[in-house]
Amino acid sequence: EKILFIVSGALGRKILPNIHQLKSVIAIYVFCLRPQYHITWTKDYAKVRAVISEPNTLLQHISNDLIYFENIENLKTIQIFKDHHRTRVVNSEIAPFIWYQLFLETLLSSSYLQSSVSSTELIQILRQYSLNEKENLNLIEEFERTYDKQQSIVWLINNTILARFLNKAICEEDVSMLFYLRFFLIDIYNQLRDHQLDSAHVYRKQLMTRENIENIRTNLNQYLSFNGFFITSTKKPAEISSSDIDNNQFQNVLIEIDAKNRDGSMPFASIQQMTNLNNDSDI
Repeated sequence: EKILFIVSGALGRKILPNIHQLKSVIAIYVFCLRPQYHITWTKDYAKVRAVISEPNTLLQHISNDLIYFENIENLKTIQIFKDHHRTRVVNSEIAPFIWYQLFLETLLSSSYLQSSVSSTELIQILRQYSLNEKENLNLIEEFERTYDKQQSIVWLINNTILARFLNKAICEEDVSMLFYLRFFLIDIYNQLRDHQLDSAHVYRKQLMTRENIENIRTNLNQYLSFNGFFITSTKKPAEISSSDIDNNQFQNVLIEIDAKNRDGSMPFASIQQMTNLNNDSDI
């Protein structure tokens, strides 16, 4: 698990030398009455995201940073594969990717383990995971009472605990968890398929490491795979750069996609057509 650590100024000065190097600690927020006394020494710690005195400002920083860190986690899903069509050779690099795609196709098949599709076991797992989190427990209760497969996209895009579990399972290729989430995955797939667009020209601002970018540059005309759901917009972003990112490691990249509905391709659809949300440009 990743830790966003909130600490007072006086205590932070004592314990940051001991915890700053921990990989699980990804962000530190110094919450104190007199920020001006702690700005200088915190500059020695790269993981300190802010020195703040107002609770609402702290919450806003954390909300913004969660999106930032989720983008960083998404980097793990980017894969590049060379074109092996001509040689008909499946090497050790691409074999796991092909296996996982076939596994997902099998999981989505309506004829596979149809009788086992149920939310009961998943709800038990979610409750165990959220024992001390009242907000998540309330969402799980709401899900158990009101879930409708026609609202699966809403549960996905609202970043609920259910969506976070699904995205994590897909990105980490967690086969066991995907079996528990299978009914939700099928509902999302069917909703996308029922509203499938013939084509779409879309954009996405994606955070990438400089290593990722260089890897793409040296592998032009190859296959680029993103393992997970990909929310895009028909509107081109006006601004690509961001002051919130560490420019020594990361850079925002504009991805432009010309998507077409072809046999065997995964479905894509307008979010507004599937929900009552005012997302007229999101695909």
